[in-house]
Parts: sequence; structure tokens; C-alpha cells
Amino acid sequence: MTSTEYREYISSEQWRKRREAYLRSHDSCAICMMRREEHRELFDQDIHIHHISYARIGAELDSDLQALCRYHHEERTFGVATEETAERIAQFAGWMVTEAVRALISISRIRNRPDLFEQAKELFLQISTDCSQPPSSPLRAGE
Repeated sequence: MTSTEYREYISSEQWRKRREAYLRSHDSCAICMMRREEHRELFDQDIHIHHISYARIGAELDSDLQALCRYHHEERTFGVATEETAERIAQFAGWMVTEAVRALISISRIRNRPDLFEQAKELFLQISTDCSQPPSSPLRAGE
């Protein structure tokens, strides 16, 4: 199948129906578990469907496909995500971590578990410390 034929197939009604059928039972990223609704809110587009195998284009099995968020689809396809996509994922991840810490604090209060509150506080402090340090470059000068 040529790239032109593939693009035509991906634009077809046949693919739209197959894609929707797949998404009924695979509605989150297979890697990070971002849900379809979250993906739409973050990227203003539906979750992506990646072809693991192109052997049965037009008659794909579920095992030929994989639901992926934009970030992980770009990584699988191009080896790296675009800067815009990475920034959006970083914002989403920051929100998720904040919500996880808040949930842990709530549980500690509901169950009267000061140890859980201390874990949440330690997690928050560790994240704050990690985020206050600039990333070290994997490249040395001159590379």
C-alpha cells in the first residue's frame, strides 16, 4: 500500500467506522491511560489510533491497533513528540500530580491517617524540589 492509498483509507468512511468500533472498547491511551474526554479537552481532538501492523489495512484486527494520546502517537511515529505536544502533556501531568496529592490528603483526613498526610507532604516537597532544578543537558559542550 502506498502512502497515498493509506491517507485515502484513513480519510474513508470505512476507517471512520472501524476507528469508532475500536474506540468503544479502547477509549484511553494504552501507555499513559489518558481518557478520550481528557484528550479532547487537552488537544481539542480525539484520541489517536495507531496501526501496530499494516498487514491487514482495511480488515484490521484489534491487535493491529492501539489507542494512543497525541504525545505517545508522535513518539511512536516520529521518535519524539513536538514541543507543543510535550508542553501540553507537562501541564496535564502537573495537574494530575496536584490532584493525586490532594486526594491523598483528603483520604488521610477522612480515615484519620496522619501517616498518609505525611506521605502527601513528602511527595509534594519532593516534586517541588525536583521541579525547582533546571534539567541537566544530555549533551556536553561541542556535541
